[in-house]
Amino acid sequence: MARVSEPSVLLPMVSHCLKVLEVLCWSEKEMTVSKIADRLDVSKSTAHHVLQVMKAHKFVIQKPRGAYRPGPKLLSLGSAVLRRTFDNARIEPAMDEIAAATEETVIFAVTCPECPGLLVISERETPHPMRLQSYLGKCISEDFFGIKVDNADAVIREAMPATDFTTSHDDPRIQCISSIISDRKKGVKGVLAILAPKDRLNKNKVKEYSTLCQEKAITLGAAVGKVR
Repeated sequence: MARVSEPSVLLPMVSHCLKVLEVLCWSEKEMTVSKIADRLDVSKSTAHHVLQVMKAHKFVIQKPRGAYRPGPKLLSLGSAVLRRTFDNARIEPAMDEIAAATEETVIFAVTCPECPGLLVISERETPHPMRLQSYLGKCISEDFFGIKVDNADAVIREAMPATDFTTSHDDPRIQCISSIISDRKKGVKGVLAILAPKDRLNKNKVKEYSTLCQEKAITLGAAVGKVR
């Protein structure tokens, strides 16, 4: 009997695993086997088999009710990729300084070819009891930050680091004070934002936070300067 070559057996499995990772990572909610099978256009038994293999290697976690979400292995791999792609030696200290100075939620997002908006790669939570949802690893539209990017990825404004900021947000209770990290040739590279409940802000604080945002945008702009 002819022996089946290893690549012909493994390649479909590898392809399915990669598609499952993509589907789960971009999903806002946990997904059942049925939903994953539909997205991959495979049978439930095939999806189940793929998920069990990935679960054994900690790439996915199965919840008590049977749904799946990304596993801890992805967190460690994602962190390793971020460290190699961006200058964390500049990003993390700058984020810590802003968080300590404002005691509010701080997020840093960059443009990403696979993301329709901006991908949040660093986040600091407020120490206050009222906390926002975590945005880390999520793709957020530019409208969230009060900015606008055209189809050619060019900035529709002459905004450079430390010269402009926005205070727009899609939640009426929360104000987003953001500074754009941009390049006149390539458009928006990223956004640094401070998120705070409006009842903790006044004109002086908004001015103070916007100045801080603009100053740190220069540091973070250098950290993402080599992003491809």
